[in-house]
Order: sequence, then structure tokens, then C-alpha cells
Amino acid sequence: MSKAPNTPEPVPPIGQVVGIWAQEPTAPRPGRSPADPDVVVERSEAEADAFRVAVHEIFAESELVPELVLDPVLRKRPTTEKGWATVNLMLDAALNVVIREGIREVGTRAVAREVGVNIATVYQYFDDIDSLLLAVALRDQSFRTVALAERTIELGESGDMREWLETTVEMLAIDVIQSGHHRAVVTIMQSVPAVRAVSTMAWETGARYMATGFAYRYGGDAHSYWLPITRAVQSAVRLVIDDAAESSPEDVQRIREVTQMGWEYLLARIPEPVGT
Repeated sequence: MSKAPNTPEPVPPIGQVVGIWAQEPTAPRPGRSPADPDVVVERSEAEADAFRVAVHEIFAESELVPELVLDPVLRKRPTTEKGWATVNLMLDAALNVVIREGIREVGTRAVAREVGVNIATVYQYFDDIDSLLLAVALRDQSFRTVALAERTIELGESGDMREWLETTVEMLAIDVIQSGHHRAVVTIMQSVPAVRAVSTMAWETGARYMATGFAYRYGGDAHSYWLPITRAVQSAVRLVIDDAAESSPEDVQRIREVTQMGWEYLLARIPEPVGT
């Protein structure tokens, strides 16, 4: 069936993403077709070492190091493997309650009942349910931050940039909306203000990782040139995740559309090779 005359084109479900990217100050390379992403800056071994150090420094500064990430929210730090196992069982229990019954039903009593311990055991390690939920988010984001650091080093060292972007978005976004575990974490982040700050910190760390990797491969300053660009891409993906109503083919398709837009957006901003 042909479209009726004068019918406006429908606004894509991710049209609002364009508004985010329009605010990003770095203009595309004027008068140039998209760059070849396989044309990278050749780096010395010393530069490669410096790149890996820079990635690890970003990780250390993120406050999401797995061995330390729970310290600020624990009333008592476990001193034995059994104690750590109990803490992790509590965090898993909170996620299970959110998945099964919803965020309104999660509380210290529900967590204790899920784990099979006395409620006093919960309070041995956490002041209240908000601190426990904050620990859930911190643990989840620390693991994802480690994974993204490893992916960033892969981007700098080798591999196809488009494949890297697609698999990274798969890890950070599609897994979130398809996995009940990750969706529960997102629900917690959206419901507890202190947890939302953890999410923001993790996304900013991811943007810094990406900026460092792109600067290493293609040139340009990581902070002044690439960071505004990678923040824009991160904002777009985060917006779609936050807006996802359920784990559905439509939600996954929206993520894939954002990935394609992000690919074109990044491709248009690869700096001119030196000497052209």
C-alpha cells in the first residue's frame, strides 16, 4: 500500500537520541566521506605500554575495583571466605526478590528469608536495605567496568572497530534488557537515588575508556576531542536502556539501531590522517 500524500514521516523511536548528539560540539570532518576505520595510527611498543597503563589508571580511579568496591557501604567487612559468601548470597537474594516480586517488595526481612538466615545477620553487614541495594549495584557495575577495560585494550591493540562496537554494546546494553538479573539491577538503579549515582559513575568510566581507545587507534586527544563524542554515544545507549519497557524484540531492535547510528557518528569523526 502506498503512503497517503502529505503524511509526515514517522519519528523513529530513537529520534530523541539525535537531540543528544546534536548538543555534542565536535563537528564531523567537513567535506569528507566517512573515514576508513581500518586506517589506524601506528604506535610504538612504548606507546602501547602507555596506553595500557592509561586504561588501568582509569579503572583505578573509577572507585569500582571489585576487591574494594563494597567497603563504603558495608557496616562490617567480612574477614573470611564464608563471610564474603554470605554477603554475596544476600546481594543475589535481593536481586531474586526484585525479579520475582518487584522493587517494592525487597527489604531486609525478605532478603533474610530468601537466604535462610536471621535478620540480625543482614544487619551485621548492612545498615539498611538501601545500603544493601547500593552494594548490589556496586558489585554489578564493578564487574562490567572490568570487562569494559579488557575490551578497551582489545580495541587499542587489534580487531575490527565495528565488530568491537557491536559486541561491546551487546555486553553493556542487550544483555541488560534480555537478562532478568541485569534488568533487576537497572530497576534498582532507577529506584534508589544513591544507586543512580553509581550508574552515572560507571557510564562515565566507560566513556573515558572508549575515548582512550579511540585516541590510541586514530589520533586526536582523548579528553578534549574524543571524550565528548564517547559521552554522547554512551548517553544514547543509556537512554534506550532506561526507556526499555521489557525484554522484547522491539527493545533489542532499538539498541541495534542506536549501535548503527553510533557507528556512523563515530566514523564521521575519525580525525584526518596526518599528512592528508
